[in-house]
Amino acid sequence: MTLKEIRGMMSQYVDNGALRPQDRVGLDAYLRTTDRAGAWPAGAQPFFSGREANINAFRDMLRCMLDGERMNLAFIVHGAPGAGKSALLHQLAADMGGLPEANGQPWLPVRLARSDAASPHAAERAANRAMAARLAQQGAEAIRQAAERAQAVIQRALDDHPEASGARTEALSLVNDLGDGLSDPSGADDRDWRVRDLVDRAGSGVRRTLHGALRRGFGAFGVSMGPAPDLPDEGIADVVAANPGLWQEHKIVFFVDEAQNLNPNSESAKDLLQTIYQGDAGAAVGLCFGGLPDTEDILMKMGISRLPDGRIQGLAPLPVGDAEKVVRRGFKQFGVRGGGGWARPLAERSCGWPQHIQRHLAAALAAIQDAGMDAGRADFAQAVREGDLRREDYYRCRRRSMRDYVDAAVGVSEAFAQMPGGSLRNPEIARAAGLSDDPEGYRDFRLAAIRAGLLAEVADSGGTERYRVPIPSFAAFLREEPLEPIPLLGEPVGAKHPAQRPAN
Repeated sequence: MTLKEIRGMMSQYVDNGALRPQDRVGLDAYLRTTDRAGAWPAGAQPFFSGREANINAFRDMLRCMLDGERMNLAFIVHGAPGAGKSALLHQLAADMGGLPEANGQPWLPVRLARSDAASPHAAERAANRAMAARLAQQGAEAIRQAAERAQAVIQRALDDHPEASGARTEALSLVNDLGDGLSDPSGADDRDWRVRDLVDRAGSGVRRTLHGALRRGFGAFGVSMGPAPDLPDEGIADVVAANPGLWQEHKIVFFVDEAQNLNPNSESAKDLLQTIYQGDAGAAVGLCFGGLPDTEDILMKMGISRLPDGRIQGLAPLPVGDAEKVVRRGFKQFGVRGGGGWARPLAERSCGWPQHIQRHLAAALAAIQDAGMDAGRADFAQAVREGDLRREDYYRCRRRSMRDYVDAAVGVSEAFAQMPGGSLRNPEIARAAGLSDDPEGYRDFRLAAIRAGLLAEVADSGGTERYRVPIPSFAAFLREEPLEPIPLLGEPVGAKHPAQRPAN
């Protein structure tokens, strides 16, 4: 496949509603882990739907990597709690892993924990693990070829350093053992221990030589030693140079979730992320961040700024049609009979908020399971009530995250109730929160409210800092308003109910 053909594929993601491999889960497992995007072994949440524009914007960055660009390779996804950020990041990684190789360079999505975002060697270990997982999925022949490459690397390294020849037999034997045992997950800890033991017994005179050889040779197996005690600190450029087989032979993107919790005062984190973002790592490496609405501000403080157009994506609710796809995918996977009339009212009840639609789908599936997977025999009203209760449980968690500001949050939600869909300026919000005379307290409250999903900055506010309520039903929950009536199956789409709590 030519680069031109691959580029064309990268801007054509369309969600046609069909089931995908990630949707092949058991009902009991799905009901246990409904809204935990990171809980799925395949990495992508079952029944993920929509978000075509976001995925194609991410593919635009990948296309730059195809063209050899190394600068400004970052992508930011932000939104209120429950907007589906983690689910989208996992879907981006799954989509990336399924794209065709370019010039023999596979795409390698790598999940990087926030705590590892300050360590070049931790980033290398994460990439090695991702490469090992990819290799294991490819089967015995790929493992055999990787073992041969590792053998050749170690053989050359030891040939060039006669003082290390005493370790030759054991090192090469270890490569063979690793190749034979890679497919056995239970052997991972033993492999890691054996590599470390080999270096420990090699002696201080050859530690540096073996360290370099093992890093290059065993990267293919997901085993990374980290620096030997007598090696100086290394930056990401040094790590890339020491392990070219990893960085030059793959197209790597690091995924960092909950990025609003990165420490902007960490010089090591700044150095690592800036070096990658500015193209100075020695390889084309991308970064993909997900987080709450203040994530962009945190990353700007760390030098991730002036992104190209389209690389900062704020998540809005799903269109009702895409929310319906979530329900229909779930019903099809689990063999629900007679559930065609459930999809639209459940989607409308969620108003497209991904967190809500997953909870309403789980509640509906639990009710239908009790009826022998026949939706015609299940209690639709009870299923909706259970979905509402699950949503309220989530809101209680959000309220607890603002435990020091509950009264202020209620006051602000009441102020917004007077102007549905409108926005307020900082002085107006501070007055509603009872914090007009406490600027520092108001700043702390505002951050807590943003991170809880009560407030979101208006994108185009004419130069005046203004805020809106991104999830009206959360504000209504804080005001203790009753839920709106449960819809009836078969009623016309858009039928009006007495105006009580909004459903999104």
